[in-house]
Amino acid sequence: MRDTEPQLDAGPILQTAFGFWSSKVLLTAAKLGVFTKLGDRRLAGAELGSELGLHPRGISDFLDALVAMKFLGRDGDGPSAKYSNTPASALYLDQSSPRYIGGLLVMLNDRLFKYWHGLPEGLRTGRPQNETKHGQKGIFEELYQGLPKLEQFMGAMTGLSRINFEAFAARFDFSKYKTSATSAERPACSAWRPRSDILIFSAYPSICRLWSRSQKNTSPPRGSATASAPPPAISSKIRCPKPTSSRWA
Repeated sequence: MRDTEPQLDAGPILQTAFGFWSSKVLLTAAKLGVFTKLGDRRLAGAELGSELGLHPRGISDFLDALVAMKFLGRDGDGPSAKYSNTPASALYLDQSSPRYIGGLLVMLNDRLFKYWHGLPEGLRTGRPQNETKHGQKGIFEELYQGLPKLEQFMGAMTGLSRINFEAFAARFDFSKYKTSATSAERPACSAWRPRSDILIFSAYPSICRLWSRSQKNTSPPRGSATASAPPPAISSKIRCPKPTSSRWA
């Protein structure tokens, strides 16, 4: 009876258990700017590693891991092998691409990856495992305290929402509307809203400047209702109404 029972597969358990290996390789590549540095070039490992400032010892293993995960392509073998971006990496992980979502990966690497290490403690104690655990302010107070952290957070939110906004823009004709409103922490793309005013609701004036700058490298997705419309002069007007209640203070 026991011999006829199907053998249970331990693969999914092991794959999940080791999943952080793959995740950390990809997040590190995004943090180091591997895909942006490559661009449309094909480079040998030593050359790419030198441009990234990497120690020679781990370059080939690191890049070959990205090849195995299908985030990089490789032509040839050994030291003369040439590495290049895959179509998906070029589209979504090269910072010069208008569909770049790598900002989310950078934030995952810099901020969230380490906090998940505290999951057992959080489950046992019920205490937060974010910035407050390390004597810092609350999550949003800490993020809004300085421009580098704020810019990284906004880049992450742009990457997180970009695909959804592409799907939305492909089905909705923004050209009929003169004004749009958005939450600054989840920015939409003004380039998809030709000749419109963009109202940003936030208590922090610096967000307006960062948000406006983030739109300069954005273009409408192909097939969207506004893709064929003429581009706005310079950019859409971006305005931040002053807070009128303590809710925004």
